[in-house]
Amino acid sequence: MATSQEQTNRARALWLTCLASALRTALACTIVAIITLYGPPSLRHQVALPTFSYVTVILIVPDATLGDTLRGFWLALYATSQSVGPAILSLWLIGPARLTTSTTALAVGLAAFVVVLPGEATHLVSKRIALGQIVLVYVIAFIKGGSADAIMHPVHVAASTAVGVLACVLALLVPFPRLACREVKQNSKEAVDKIHCQQNEELKGQIVLCLSAIGFCPRSVLSFTGSPPRALPPPPVAPASSLPSSSSTFQPKEGGVRSLLGFDCILRFVVMY
Repeated sequence: MATSQEQTNRARALWLTCLASALRTALACTIVAIITLYGPPSLRHQVALPTFSYVTVILIVPDATLGDTLRGFWLALYATSQSVGPAILSLWLIGPARLTTSTTALAVGLAAFVVVLPGEATHLVSKRIALGQIVLVYVIAFIKGGSADAIMHPVHVAASTAVGVLACVLALLVPFPRLACREVKQNSKEAVDKIHCQQNEELKGQIVLCLSAIGFCPRSVLSFTGSPPRALPPPPVAPASSLPSSSSTFQPKEGGVRSLLGFDCILRFVVMY
């Protein structure tokens, strides 16, 4: 059973993680505000839909590491190729001035069908970004009518998405990069510290068996637990009468049982923690 101190430490770590995620999200939104309000006039003219920049930030940056954000960059690029590219061709062929309620609804439905059709092959974030771009492109073109440019209007939507993605990457770099490998090392250290603090000798013995099974030398096991590893129990041997006659030709390798046992111990260790 976890003590009150362990529960307090766990709650504090969870609270710090949520706080860091909230601060990075707020930083990304602040970067979007600075770019869209105080950026160069030429850039502000291209980012005609800053609202979608904030939407992109909210879709990508919460609870994300730097690697997740870089993956979000490629997902946004893929979503833009799915939505903005066909939208430019559609608006150029139809013409924004000739858009009606029926044609707009039909165009949005067909474009959404194309985006969702691949199913699980397309990431959920990419689908959300693409669907948002589709709605903005066709609905705003329908509202503006002939004043909407068939090429530059979708480009403005893509530029707004790019600003949001750029803000996400910068927010995960400042003041220091949030790397997944660092979090894995920290969690591993906490797990090791927890094992050191365990008073249950049976649990410590299971960890010793895990380390021995996956190939750690006795000296490494001794430095980890403070006690020498116990010998692994021999595998059970079935009676000769229950084995098929051809089994004598198949001799298992020495490392086979050891590898399987180590894999089983790793699975149990992961489930335990």
